[in-house]
Amino acid sequence: LVYNKTSGLKSLVTTAGPFVPAPYEEIQKEQQARLLEPLDYAVVKNLLTGEARNEVGPKLLQQGPYEEILSTTKKLVLEKDEYIQLLDKKTGNERVLQGPDQVVPEPTEIAEAGVQKAVFLTDQQAAVVIDRTTGQRRLETTNGVFIPGAYERVMEVRSKYLVLSHQAAVTRDPAGTLRMISGALGSTAFFLQPYEELVQMQWSVYGPDSQDPVPKETVTMIDLRAQQQFYNVEVRTSDNVKIRMQGTLFWQVQDVLTMIAMTADPAGDVSQRARSGLIAAVSKHTFSSFMNDFSNITQEAYTAQSTDSFYAARGVRLQSLEMTRYEMVDQETANILQLIIQESTNRINQLQQQESENDVKA
Repeated sequence: LVYNKTSGLKSLVTTAGPFVPAPYEEIQKEQQARLLEPLDYAVVKNLLTGEARNEVGPKLLQQGPYEEILSTTKKLVLEKDEYIQLLDKKTGNERVLQGPDQVVPEPTEIAEAGVQKAVFLTDQQAAVVIDRTTGQRRLETTNGVFIPGAYERVMEVRSKYLVLSHQAAVTRDPAGTLRMISGALGSTAFFLQPYEELVQMQWSVYGPDSQDPVPKETVTMIDLRAQQQFYNVEVRTSDNVKIRMQGTLFWQVQDVLTMIAMTADPAGDVSQRARSGLIAAVSKHTFSSFMNDFSNITQEAYTAQSTDSFYAARGVRLQSLEMTRYEMVDQETANILQLIIQESTNRINQLQQQESENDVKA
């Protein structure tokens, strides 16, 4: 690097061989050329203009008298299923480069997301893509390798939802409009549109020994078949005898959209209403009457419930209400009942014995 005292300018001498400075010149320093490998590139800044440029390897890089090497970096190697989005910080322009390729970004370009993998779309997968110039989203469903264009981003990859022949699904758009997809005419499948969401419900789960509060499960695919549900409820007869009744009930969804609009937990609503009807029916009878006619009392409760508009208003129908067992809640009452049963059994046995003896005497 040579400095001219008369002009005040610096120059770089790169000619091979001996060098003798001219009058009024002095050698400020000797500098080594920088080797750039085939996968290297350097960013060089001109100190007079402030502009930066790339020097791409393989080469021997000689730094000029008014230049500065800002960095030496590896080239970005893109495989066939990769791409990179480069944003120019100076102009705001964006470009997309796809592999296989070696990429050298301009000094003013950045890759915020780095090297990205392409999205593979099939019959079962689609991509939600947003255009950053308009803010609009679209659903890309074309099978194959998908690489977004400039100013586009892949928001998410969505899987197709399968609706079986006994199921239905409901979607909601930002305006609150509901759309039902039913498998009643045969199994079908669908993608959620960019601004849609799948309606989720929280249904109560009643097992044979469930006690309130019962657990809940998330339901997205609504089963259109008859649903079996267990109940376990304490009731009081008109003469204040407390009984625990257990049994099953069956109900079925009739109108999906009405159900969605009216309740988030149809299973819980059906259970609470049916149990209330059963409690009301038993409370009209004495314990003795209940013992002699419990099956008809249960049928009475079901008949009253089956015509209740409560179920139709929620898009469901109660199909049956059955009792499988009952027991006394109070131990003292249970002991008395056991004595009554034992006494009744003894009387029946005595009567049968007396009848047998009379037949023998006759």
